[in-house]
Amino acid sequence: MNNKVTYGLKNVHYAVFDERSESYLTPIPLKGAAELKLSSVDEVNETDIYSSSGLPILYFYTNRGYEGSLLLSVVPEHFYINCLGQQKKSANDVLVESDHDVHSSFALLFEFDGDQNKTRHILYRCYATRPSVSSTSRGGSMDISGQEMSLRVLSTLEDGKIKAKVNNTGTEPSKTIYENWFNEVQFF
Repeated sequence: MNNKVTYGLKNVHYAVFDERSESYLTPIPLKGAAELKLSSVDEVNETDIYSSSGLPILYFYTNRGYEGSLLLSVVPEHFYINCLGQQKKSANDVLVESDHDVHSSFALLFEFDGDQNKTRHILYRCYATRPSVSSTSRGGSMDISGQEMSLRVLSTLEDGKIKAKVNNTGTEPSKTIYENWFNEVQFF
């Protein structure tokens, strides 16, 4: 069945890439994800245009991943520590951001509520910026602004993979993959 619209970002998880073991850790839920916006980053080089009789007939695009943003109602403390490299000082239980924090690569897993095929997605090598900080005083109505982070999705270093997806309408092997989607980061 084909989707006419897609809506309702849900089941958002992230899994930090552990450089020592060269694998992703167990996915952690990112509660309160409200919006994911990604645009493809494609590159066309004039030298990559194949032409015949002086007219271009074939363009060669270089897939440079995606860039965009993720909006959360509140970015959880564990994301600041695991992905943005911030430190929690145990002596006073204070989370500290510094100019030498090292951001970690992570995989982002998610699905959309309005997808009739219940397609699940994974973006393999993501980096996030520090989230925006904003709020307004409460007037007659309450507007929730949320916290937005810029995302950059790159290809994996080993084999150039950027994303994968699976739906629940497939064969038995894909059903097993589908059921375990948020339990571990899978490569295909």
